Amino acid sequence: LSMLTAMFWSCDVAKNFMTGFYQDGELVTEPQRTAVAYCRSYLFPDLMMVSVDWFMLVSAFNRPALRMLRLAKLGPLMRLFGMVRIFRFFEQVQTALEWFLKDSAHTVLELSMLALGTLWGNHLLACGWYFVGKHLDSDVDGRCHWTDPIEFESQAYQYACSFHWSLAQLTLGANDFNPCNSAERWYNILSLVAGLFFSCSLIAKLSGSMVGWMMECEEQR
Repeated sequence: LSMLTAMFWSCDVAKNFMTGFYQDGELVTEPQRTAVAYCRSYLFPDLMMVSVDWFMLVSAFNRPALRMLRLAKLGPLMRLFGMVRIFRFFEQVQTALEWFLKDSAHTVLELSMLALGTLWGNHLLACGWYFVGKHLDSDVDGRCHWTDPIEFESQAYQYACSFHWSLAQLTLGANDFNPCNSAERWYNILSLVAGLFFSCSLIAKLSGSMVGWMMECEEQR
C-alpha cells in the first residue's frame, strides 16, 4: 500500500505539469505555461511530500536508516507532513464533482468540503500538539509535558484531548491543557495566531457562500 501511495502521488506530480489553469477567465492549456505555473505554485510542497513517502518507504527496508529516523524522532513528524496532501485530494474531488452538480448542489458541496477541510486541519493541529508534548524535550524544571496527566490513559482519550485542544485554538475557546515548556508554548502561540486568521477567513468564506446561494435562489423564483 505504501508503494502504491508513493507511485500515485509521484504520477500526480508529473500530471500537474500538463494540467491547465484559468488566468483572467481564460483556460490556459499550453504545456510550457502550465509547467511554469505549476513550478511557481505547488511543485515544491508536492516534491516535499512525495519525498517523505519515498523516504519512509526506503526506511522500512533499511534498518540503519529506520534506526536513525527513530533516533532523531522524525518519523511521526514526517508522517504528519505527508498527511497535509489530503487538502489537495479534497480540492481534486471538489473539482471533479463540480462538473456533475447544479448551482445549489455546488454550494452544498463547497460547504461540505469546507467543513471536512476544517476538521482535517484540526486533526493535523492535534497531531502536531501531541507530537510536541510527547517527543520533544522539555527545558523547564521537572521536565514536564502537557501529556503527563494523560500518559497512561487510552489512545482514544489522548486523541480526544488533543483534538479538543486544537478546536479550542480555532474557536478561541477554553481547554483543560496548557503548555508546560518553551516548545509547547511557542506551538500554542503560533496555533492561536493561525486560528485567529483562519476563523476570520472561515467566517468570510461561509458568508460569501451563503449570500451567493441566496442570490441564486432569488434568481430562480
